[in-house]
Amino acid sequence: MRKLKKTAPVTLEDLQKVIEKLKDKDPTGKEFLIEWGGDAFLDAVEDTIDAGELEEEIPEAEQAQKLGDPEVMLSELLPVTEDGVMRYILDELSAAYAFPDDVISDLTDLSELLYMIAGLNYNRDSSPENWDFPDSVKEDFIDYFDGFISNGYSGEPALTLFTTFVRDMADEGNETALRILGYHSYGGSAAFPCDWELSKKCIEQLFEETGDPFYANTLGYLAYYGRCGDGVPDYDAAFRYFSYGSASGIIESSYKLADMYAGGKGIWKNDEAAFRIIQDLYSDTLKRFCGGELTGKFADVALRMGRLYENGSLDEPNPMAAYYYYLQARYAIRFRRKLANNYGDDAVERNIENAILRVEPEVPQENAKTCRRNYPWILQMALAMDKVVFVTFKQLKSGSIKMVLDRYEENEDDLHDFLVTLPEYNFCSMMETVTLTTGAAKNVYISEPDEPMLITSVDYDEENEAWLFLHGNEIAASFRTAGFSLKIPKKY
Repeated sequence: MRKLKKTAPVTLEDLQKVIEKLKDKDPTGKEFLIEWGGDAFLDAVEDTIDAGELEEEIPEAEQAQKLGDPEVMLSELLPVTEDGVMRYILDELSAAYAFPDDVISDLTDLSELLYMIAGLNYNRDSSPENWDFPDSVKEDFIDYFDGFISNGYSGEPALTLFTTFVRDMADEGNETALRILGYHSYGGSAAFPCDWELSKKCIEQLFEETGDPFYANTLGYLAYYGRCGDGVPDYDAAFRYFSYGSASGIIESSYKLADMYAGGKGIWKNDEAAFRIIQDLYSDTLKRFCGGELTGKFADVALRMGRLYENGSLDEPNPMAAYYYYLQARYAIRFRRKLANNYGDDAVERNIENAILRVEPEVPQENAKTCRRNYPWILQMALAMDKVVFVTFKQLKSGSIKMVLDRYEENEDDLHDFLVTLPEYNFCSMMETVTLTTGAAKNVYISEPDEPMLITSVDYDEENEAWLFLHGNEIAASFRTAGFSLKIPKKY
């Protein structure tokens, strides 16, 4: 191949000749870059693009709406200009730098690159809804645009292109297109109307081909709620699918299994099994939620914890405990709805609010400005999540001790907030720090007063009636006190 000067302009005809030769000889990335002079050639392509002399826009592309992102135009995702096509091909061939030992045909589909060049004139002369591209380009487009559709975007011509590409590629068995069509048809979207049968068909095909437990979970929901056929639930199928999903770590599958045990649907009624499943899920999802996973499944799990206590599944009904978990569920679903648009969240929030209305009248409400417990409950709950907590102990002139609880994690990205829930005060909110104040303290020992200390556990010495705050086996602080108080924060 003739080496081109860095400043020499490159045409699409030049690119076509190079790609045809690459397709014929199929060199490795290293051979292309060094022996064939590909490094200099790609530099020349980049120089040509940077020179700004290529056709950059056509009327159809200029009129196409943005995709909800101010920086992304339709024509950037679907190259219909010389500039766009050349940029796309440059990106594809540049994979040779990252994978020099792989042959070029393993790094990019050379036939599709030639197809894109050949189709440029057709696209340039066609309206956007008739644009034609290689499958890889269409797949990248629908995968990117999927998120905007899910968030309510419905601009044209992007929407028509999206629906056309998805249907055509789903018919060909493309996994990305099947996934998009299956989940957009699950309840409906701006792109596709609700079609439970079509959704089931797509998801079944995906599950058979991939064995992905996420698809099993979806099929479980379709069976559980009788979405297809005559609308009658198929609990046997739902139990099979949810069991598969649960065994693979899908949280939704696990709490739906608990629902089935609690209701005796498709399996013998077993309240203890339901409680055990939800209790384990609660610990896991609470930790995730406090760690910043605000769009996860904590709201759904907390709702079920509340139901178990409200119904007295293992003991007498406990409205106070039920209200505690319902408040957490409400707090979590409100966060989730601000950040995500999930199918079914309307029903989840409605179920939470109805649950709160049921138990709230049975929960005595306090008017005091301070919540008092006989034990350092917030610290103990934080430590129960397998966390280490910074605690600063400061002895006050009144004889009390102020304890400031702060988050600790070796990796700051993993910091967990405190989810403070006080049902008798109708309060639930996340807090980065929490301050507890003791009653009058006696026999006080603080190894490092006024300094943050890592606390790993709390113990109570019954013989001396003293609280022990430990770091490993070392006592960081100890004292006797009648209780611990928290000033009620402002309403969330």
